[in-house]
Amino acid sequence: MHQQETAVGTTALRLISQMKRDWMQTGRRPAGICGAALWLACHLHDIPRTKADVMGIVHVGWGTLDKRVKEFSANAVANLTLGEFEKAYEQAEQQQANFVKQLEYKQQQHRRKALKGPGGASTSGQPEQGPDEQT
Repeated sequence: MHQQETAVGTTALRLISQMKRDWMQTGRRPAGICGAALWLACHLHDIPRTKADVMGIVHVGWGTLDKRVKEFSANAVANLTLGEFEKAYEQAEQQQANFVKQLEYKQQQHRRKALKGPGGASTSGQPEQGPDEQT
């Protein structure tokens, strides 16, 4: 039972991350987003919960919960199975990590250029490394 609860919680958190990537959380109260994610996660894991059950947990109205679920269902991700969603989530997380790594590398390069002396030599004495070469 505990493993199932953990799986539902993890899926709900991933659904929230997807909603953030789709800008669904902008201008919305967190309880409605969390409620929709919880209800969807329960159904993805074949746990029969009604919207009324979730409404009692997150303290939102029927209309709010229904609107968030409908908004999410309008996205392409809503048509994926649980396995496909998990795979797509992992790919999105990897892309985000790669983007952050590249951004950090570019910022580091910019700082190094700013620290270079007038002769063009680096003042740090360290050889420059690419993002894949860092330890």
